[in-house]
Amino acid sequence: MPQIKNIISKFKGNGKVKNHSSKDIWVIETTTNHPHGPPIAHKLLSKTKSPIKIDADGFKRVDGKPIEKHSTWWKIWDYFTADLYDDGVDGIKVDVSIRIKVKENHFGRVVYDTHPGWGVPIREITKIERKRKDGITRYFVEDIGWVSKERAIAMTAKGQIDNAVLVTPKNGAPYLRSVPDKTRPNFRDLIV
Repeated sequence: MPQIKNIISKFKGNGKVKNHSSKDIWVIETTTNHPHGPPIAHKLLSKTKSPIKIDADGFKRVDGKPIEKHSTWWKIWDYFTADLYDDGVDGIKVDVSIRIKVKENHFGRVVYDTHPGWGVPIREITKIERKRKDGITRYFVEDIGWVSKERAIAMTAKGQIDNAVLVTPKNGAPYLRSVPDKTRPNFRDLIV
């Protein structure tokens, strides 16, 4: 499966934001599509994620309310994904390994892109089909339907499935695992 490793190496380096919450978020990029222009903040709607080729550098709420007691930008780095979830009535909690609070002017003069539709829908595996002898044979992917094991592996490698992780053992075929997240069901709990 050298193709899958090649795909992973191309897409793994960008910072990402996945908005699982019910609130709209500003996501800032500073260099992806405009290395000499000003930073651009894009509106990331609920249940969407930043496009895979965009390097997200930070995020904050569109309505100006704080995220975990901080109302300006949260800075994230390459290779990290910030998962945002609703927390209580009006709050948002963030799941990311490394982030820091920065001032509003940290990124300089920011241009705000208010056009909706910038993000990509979050897509997850919601059911699996298992045969005793063969293990998992196919996956049910939101917005697509049933897909083969091979297609699900390729989609996960390209960042198109959000609740799966590709495992590539040294000896043996690649396979998918559930994202280690207690808020989501494990694949073994999704059997049809």
